Amino acid sequence: MRGEVDFAISVLVLPHREITSERFTEPMVVACPIRYRLAAQSSLKWKDLEGEPLIAIGALSGNRLLTEQVISSRQLKLRFAF
Repeated sequence: MRGEVDFAISVLVLPHREITSERFTEPMVVACPIRYRLAAQSSLKWKDLEGEPLIAIGALSGNRLLTEQVISSRQLKLRFAF
């Protein structure tokens, strides 16, 4: 550590003995047509999305890695159409 940065916001946290980190939570949203069968629900679980044609988060996004970790840990069968 060279002391050049005092504060940072990042998607990925890599362990380091001289850095402390706090994980924030932020809700994700589902965008769908108002008449879609899932639209009337006030909240969804990841499992509710199985079998639905989904648009994937861009490969360069840190959220993509986090999303893939959730999908893998819960052994979900999500179908990315785009």
